[in-house]
Amino acid sequence: MGPEGNNKTGYIPDQNFRKDLRTDKNTYHQDNFLYKKDIDKYICPEEKLLRLYKTRRKDYGYRNFQKKIYKGKDCPNCFKKSACTSQKYRTIDIEDRKQLLEQMRQRLQTDEGRKKYNAT
Repeated sequence: MGPEGNNKTGYIPDQNFRKDLRTDKNTYHQDNFLYKKDIDKYICPEEKLLRLYKTRRKDYGYRNFQKKIYKGKDCPNCFKKSACTSQKYRTIDIEDRKQLLEQMRQRLQTDEGRKKYNAT
């Protein structure tokens, strides 16, 4: 049975919850890259595409994990590359649990979530 079936709503922050809410992030932080679901690509702040490079799967027995890795193709020619990455190409790794993490973070930022989380 999934979490929807037990009539309980969780308010559990992840280890980076407070850090990732900061507004003083680097312009090239991965949160500033726009995901376009219809084409399954990310667009960087310089409007260059990061395409799906590969998918890694890991089976721990109790759960299978999948991570998609997106990679920029135009990075070597980008005039902002040094501010974005020290690697040859910028990559973004997205684990399959990212959507669940985002849902929990949104819940924690509601009035009810703030009350419950700050009460501890």
